[in-house]
Amino acid sequence: MGFKGDLTTFNLANIFQTLSMNRQTGTLSIFNEEEASEANVYFQEGTIRQVSTSDSRKLRLGEVLLRMRLISAEELEQALATQRTTREKLGDILVRSGFISEEKITDALRFQQEETIYELFTWDGALFEFIDDHMPEDAFSKEVFDLGITLNPTR
Repeated sequence: MGFKGDLTTFNLANIFQTLSMNRQTGTLSIFNEEEASEANVYFQEGTIRQVSTSDSRKLRLGEVLLRMRLISAEELEQALATQRTTREKLGDILVRSGFISEEKITDALRFQQEETIYELFTWDGALFEFIDDHMPEDAFSKEVFDLGITLNPTR
């Protein structure tokens, strides 16, 4: 059974915890009308599998890799040039080129997803809707991060 409401009456951490404890599968959509942004948090059996947002201020994977000093600016530029012609995922290009390991890409994606989740806690007054049993076909096949980090956003 889906549900919806607004974050002025429901605490986002409590929503995450409820979905986790009940081992829910589905999509939690959050709409920030003030900033004209939408985020989707995909749960599978209570575990967050993926987070996506329309917020243009979202950290891009290349920026994350540079901040974490996992690749150089030159390596990023080379991979982005390849991506413009092949339309492949940046992480796949970087791994195939030998610039970074798949494990480090996973670490960077985890960081990127965590930052997106933390940002959602600042969306005061946003509207939300949970839709049961809705998952995108391209959701990550493995857990990106432990839900526990989203229940204590004291940063």
